[in-house]
Amino acid sequence: MKERVVKIITLLGGLYYFLEFVLPQEIKGHTTYLSSFIVPMGNILMVLWAFAVGLGLINLSITHGKKVKKLEPGWIYSIAFFIAMLAMMVTCFLDTYHPTSLVRQFYEILFTRMYMPLGATIFSLLALFMATSAYRAMRVRTFEATVMVVSACIIMLGQVPIGLWMTRTLPSCIQLPRVSAWLLWIANTAAYRAVMFGIYMGMIAVALRLWLSLEKGMELR
Repeated sequence: MKERVVKIITLLGGLYYFLEFVLPQEIKGHTTYLSSFIVPMGNILMVLWAFAVGLGLINLSITHGKKVKKLEPGWIYSIAFFIAMLAMMVTCFLDTYHPTSLVRQFYEILFTRMYMPLGATIFSLLALFMATSAYRAMRVRTFEATVMVVSACIIMLGQVPIGLWMTRTLPSCIQLPRVSAWLLWIANTAAYRAVMFGIYMGMIAVALRLWLSLEKGMELR
């Protein structure tokens, strides 16, 4: 019974936003008779989001608490999680309700000088893995790989002065900077839009399956 209530609420919520978007607008403005409920619905979503974040924190705390209690491998990282979470929560609450220069400085240390460098480190590691994957993908073994390698070389040479120097005697329409710009802004944009179109279609399909409770394990009974 509880699962059915959740699925019905999901269906009605998705149906509301769908109808509010597609129904004909009134002559007096860009609104429909459902538009007046947008703000209350947004408030409800904010409350649900807060509950979801709270449940996520509880789940993380239980998971890491079990690791610390049983001294499982990596329990020291669980302690670091609790210290970081409590420090950030207390600092944010104090900065919101009792703002002082000391609290603001501590917040800047936690967020600007610790969190942001850690995020930059993670993205740097991701970039390194992407670079190694690109190196493996650019091994010339097939026609498609050859086209990709040649295109990448043209684009890279077209972005530096040596590319213009190498083709300075050729007509301007076939100089490396011009060809590089064409590959980057015409050919690449077309491929990017095709890929994004496929991604969006997949997102729509998944959203419809979730909305209509057709996803495996969510069938409406």
